[in-house]
Amino acid sequence: MLHSVRSDFPLNEMDIMAMAKRIVSTFNFDERRGGVLAIVDGNKEALLRAPIGEYLDEKEGKYRRLSEEKARRAFKKRESSYATRNPKRELWGGGIFTGKYGIGFSGLPELADEALVVKLAVKFGLISSEEAKRIVSESDNYMYRALEDI
Repeated sequence: MLHSVRSDFPLNEMDIMAMAKRIVSTFNFDERRGGVLAIVDGNKEALLRAPIGEYLDEKEGKYRRLSEEKARRAFKKRESSYATRNPKRELWGGGIFTGKYGIGFSGLPELADEALVVKLAVKFGLISSEEAKRIVSESDNYMYRALEDI
């Protein structure tokens, strides 16, 4: 199982993981009940890599690679990874830029991945509610509404 946090990461990893797990459990997808969360810094180094929920062991490497790629691309482009998605190149939404970090998730359907990272960023004060609305409106992310009560 993956799990790592750099010592200079200022947020409580257990709180982040608990909130991410709560968000994942809100969605009800038959075969997709988890994935990997990645948070990167300005050097695009992983500050956090964490398994969330349940998924097949053979998917872990793919989910780790995709979550980190989404987070790094969002950080580099200074926008959500949805804005630069390219399915032909396997570049998907599910990553956002918070001003200080790139956050990515992979394992759920694309819009649920994005909804999860946006909600986490709002909950932990990394982006404002207004920024969250802007991000989810750009992707027309109807799944974010399912997380309003969290």
